[in-house]
Amino acid sequence: MGYRNHLIAELRTQYAYSPARVRVAQARRIEELIPEIRPDQVYPYDYVCYRITQFRVESHAGEVIPGEVLADDLRTLLRRLSTIV
Repeated sequence: MGYRNHLIAELRTQYAYSPARVRVAQARRIEELIPEIRPDQVYPYDYVCYRITQFRVESHAGEVIPGEVLADDLRTLLRRLSTIV
């Protein structure tokens, strides 16, 4: 299964370069974020990225992700992270 949003796919690519301890911490943050996502809302990418990485990004700051797409992609990301953690 692939990602529905290209920004979450890019985030996944960045994990390949992160140390294991960082991936573990970010996986935990994704687990905490998923239940908060409402399918009928949209979420700014910079907010999502900050919640996962704890870094503020300026790139793609104006882009938003529909909640339904975000929740699905975060679940996919979490499954894929668990295979490389």
